[in-house]
Amino acid sequence: MKEILKYIGLTLIFFMIYSCSGEEDILQERPEEDSFKDYCLVTIEHNGKSFGFLEFTGSKLSGNIQWGDGKSEMFAGKNTPSHIYQTAEEHIVIIKVQQADGIMLPSIDGISRIDLSDF
Repeated sequence: MKEILKYIGLTLIFFMIYSCSGEEDILQERPEEDSFKDYCLVTIEHNGKSFGFLEFTGSKLSGNIQWGDGKSEMFAGKNTPSHIYQTAEEHIVIIKVQQADGIMLPSIDGISRIDLSDF
């Protein structure tokens, strides 16, 4: 994760300095901005008031969770974030994770759909 953030930060500094020198056309050739380009995707629909996190296996895990209520969270390593919602309504949780080679699904209440097709 630190390598990704360092790469993005240094890239942005380079583009800023280069574009300030009058070479603005380089901005058209900047690298892809999605820091999770080689990721696995897990989508879960549930209607619980809280969400206990799934466990991924692999080395150097890192990812981003969109909780389905406008909030998102980054995680890395063995960090297992969880989330509490204001209301128990249908939420779609989207998890992008890098360096994962497996997933364990603990008992999560209120799940209506799990999509592992892009995992």
